[in-house]
Amino acid sequence: KEPFHLERLQSIAAANFVELGLPANLSPNRDVGAQIYGDFWNESLSYAIGIFNGSADQGSSSSTDVDTNNDKDVTARIFAHPFKNTDNTVLKGLGIGAAVTHGHKEGSTTPTFRSPAQAAVFTFNSGVTADGPHTRFSPQAYWYWNNIGVLGEYVSSNQELIRGAVSDKFENKAWQLSGTYVLTGEDASFKGVKPRKPFDLSLNQWGAFEIAARYGELDLDDELFLKNFSSINTSITKETAWGIGLNWYLNNNVRVMLDYERTDFEGGAAEGADRAIEDAVFTRFQIAY
Repeated sequence: KEPFHLERLQSIAAANFVELGLPANLSPNRDVGAQIYGDFWNESLSYAIGIFNGSADQGSSSSTDVDTNNDKDVTARIFAHPFKNTDNTVLKGLGIGAAVTHGHKEGSTTPTFRSPAQAAVFTFNSGVTADGPHTRFSPQAYWYWNNIGVLGEYVSSNQELIRGAVSDKFENKAWQLSGTYVLTGEDASFKGVKPRKPFDLSLNQWGAFEIAARYGELDLDDELFLKNFSSINTSITKETAWGIGLNWYLNNNVRVMLDYERTDFEGGAAEGADRAIEDAVFTRFQIAY
């Protein structure tokens, strides 16, 4: 994983929802490269910097791990826990940071952006390829205190594209804010919930229960449609999603999840009308060691 997208850097076994939020559309996934990382002052400040093959938004460099050109991406991230080593119990679980990627791409394919239900809602017109610098930036933060957790991030992706004789730079943006509350009183954390009383019917123990809520937006550059890099009749210009979830931790290794997500769209239908609202229910049974 490139050290960039906060929610993607969280273990999937501890994620608040079954599917990642909308900022994942503009973030790199896995890539091949070299990275150095570490921390200072008893883990109150961490850093990571690496050189990678370079991947499209929401993509990995290649399913075969083979690079197709000589260009590379540089990715850097810094994250601080300013109150980690203090006696301030309210802010002890606060983490804030920022990440950036920068590279140069030419001729590579463009991504498809998706809804929370993984439906393709935005595609580029045929003939659109990368044609220059690609820079992403993401301020990010989380805060955990007792049984409360909050996670938020913003992602901006600036990329130069070309179609025929027309070349221009476009900026797409996304953000999300999610929160959790552990009903059974256990501590919330970026690494998940550990039940105080693991599921055991003989002892009348039910594990831990957590509720989650999330809101996010993905906003595509209007110039993409004005300059015919995408079509408003088939691709959205914006999507807004909110969701609620219930997570049941039977023990440290087993979790059952139930989510509901509702997504509204702008554009994406015939004659520029709005794509139909998406309602989705997700379930997951996971065993993780």
